[in-house]
Amino acid sequence: MKGAQSLQRRQEQPPESDSAKSSDSDGAETKTTRLWVELESGEKLPDWLTFDPLEAEFWGVPVSGARGTSLKVRVYFMEGNVTEVGRFIVEVVGR
Repeated sequence: MKGAQSLQRRQEQPPESDSAKSSDSDGAETKTTRLWVELESGEKLPDWLTFDPLEAEFWGVPVSGARGTSLKVRVYFMEGNVTEVGRFIVEVVGR
């Protein structure tokens, strides 16, 4: 993956399904964090590209028409009332 990255703070509401709760060493729940992604246009990722918010990983096999294109992606991380937004470009390559 090549591309520029940037980070800024925003107020966003994450999808409810993309969340994880962290615990302290005694197992007591301490806070909820959320991580989710979307295209810069606000649309969902293409069907062939998946983001796992618990592992913070992208994976997928691009369809033939997607090879040679670029995707502008926004990544959101929310903890409490603070949301961090990162932007980067995914260059789609293949054989």
